[in-house]
Formats: sequence, C-alpha cells, structure tokens
Amino acid sequence: MTQDEKRLAAVMNMMCNATTILTASMSSALGNAVGGAAAGMGEAMSAALGDTDAATKGGAMREEAAQNVQAMLRPLVTQAQGEIRQAMGETVASLTPAQKKDLLQEVRGEVYGQAVEAAGRADFGLPRLTETLSVDDVLKYFEVKDPRLGELVQKIMALPQPRVFKQLQEAGREKLEKQSAKESEKKSRSIKPAPARITKLPATFRFLPGAKAEIAIKSAEPLWIKWDAQLRPGERCENYGIGVESGGSGTSTPSGGTVFQPEKGRITATIMNKEDFAIVVEIVTEPCTE
Repeated sequence: MTQDEKRLAAVMNMMCNATTILTASMSSALGNAVGGAAAGMGEAMSAALGDTDAATKGGAMREEAAQNVQAMLRPLVTQAQGEIRQAMGETVASLTPAQKKDLLQEVRGEVYGQAVEAAGRADFGLPRLTETLSVDDVLKYFEVKDPRLGELVQKIMALPQPRVFKQLQEAGREKLEKQSAKESEKKSRSIKPAPARITKLPATFRFLPGAKAEIAIKSAEPLWIKWDAQLRPGERCENYGIGVESGGSGTSTPSGGTVFQPEKGRITATIMNKEDFAIVVEIVTEPCTE
C-alpha cells in the first residue's frame, strides 16, 4: 500500500468512525440515556458543544443508566458502522482510475492532513479513529469522558466531502430524477384526461396544456374543494387557476383549495391548466372546517 493509499484509508476510517459515533450518540432511540447518562461520549459531545453542566448532569444519571447503555448502543453502532463502511467502500470501488487519482491527491491536502494528525495524536487509551475499529472499539469510545473527544469528532465531521464523492452523488441524483420523471410521465398518461364537465367527486384527472373543466356539484351546504396538482411525488404545481364561474361564491383557504358557498343548492366552478405541460389534478370534497 502506497503512502497515498494509507492516507486515504486513514481518512475513510476517520470519517466512518466519527459518523458512527455521532449517529449513535444522537439517535432518538437512546434519548437521554446516552446524551445525559454518563456514557462519557454524551458528556464529551455536550461539553464540546458548550454545555458546561454536562459532567454534572451525566454523573447524576450514570448509575441508573449505565447497565442499559451498552445494550442500547450495540445494535445502533453495528448498523451505522456497517452501512457507512459499505457505502464508502462501494463508492471508492466504483471510481475510475482518474477519479481515484483525484481523490488520492485531494486527501493529501492540508485540510485532511491536519485532521489525520489530530486524530493520530489524540490518545484516549483506545485504537485511533484513523484505524479500522470494531464495534467493541467504538463502544469503548462512549466511556471516554474527555471533552477533547467531542471536539475531535466535531472537527472530523466538519471536513469537506471529497469532490469526487459529491460528483458521484450529483450524478446519481440526476439519474434518479430522470427516472422519477419518466415514471411520473408514464403514470400521468395512464390517468384519464379531464372531461369538459365534472359532476362527481372525488376525481383525479390529467389536464393537458390549456385544458379547462367545469365542476358542477349539487350541495346545500358550504363545501371545501381541495385541489392539488403534482408533476411528480412531493412536488406541487401552483401556476394553474381555479375560479367560480356561476352558481355561488368561493374563497381560497391558506391550506389549499377553495370553500364554496352554494346558491340554490348548486355550486359551479372551473379549473384550468395554465402550464405548457400536462398536470395531474386531484379534486376532493370535504365539509368546510375553516
């Protein structure tokens, strides 16, 4: 193994170990047991973040929680360490020779060098964070009450992500977005186009550019017509219009949709797609609660 490869291994180990420790220590599943229970890492992290009473708080809870901390931590550490190590390993293995060369050159830089030196100098009576730690090794770090450990973990977590990792993530994200867009388009095409007149709700229709539909509902009571257009899951399309055409009055609501006041037991409204692409619109009726 070359010196550059040794440096890369140290950086990957350091980032994996610090992330594992932080992930487990901040897990909501542990609650106050780790954060305030004398598990030393909880105190070390709290002190590093400015909690001057961390040691006192930890001491008050240490005896009660000590027996449970290890049992709670082990599965969290095992899972976190395994997932992080696997993800990093797969990323490095997927690099082209040119990308690997760029990565090795980047970790030779001063920023990573200072972090590796700091982790190498820090002696907590345990294997260094730059080494490949076992689950038992990581668990022992939670017994360390030295605030320098929290400071070191924070320093490692503040390191910039290697450029090649960012590039791979962005490429993967773009690929997923394109795939999602294709699936959304395919699903959209399977939805019926909106008819000129909608008389039964709830209903979901595909509105082509410029498509307009009339919604005619028989009702003697105010109704809340909620409508939502989605290009793909989780994304909303706001630039389309819905308005009262006749037979009543409508008022937009902060939570989305319109409350319609009927006249002579009938509500008539219109909805129109103002975009230059097809949108999917879901329309439902509910008793007005606002």
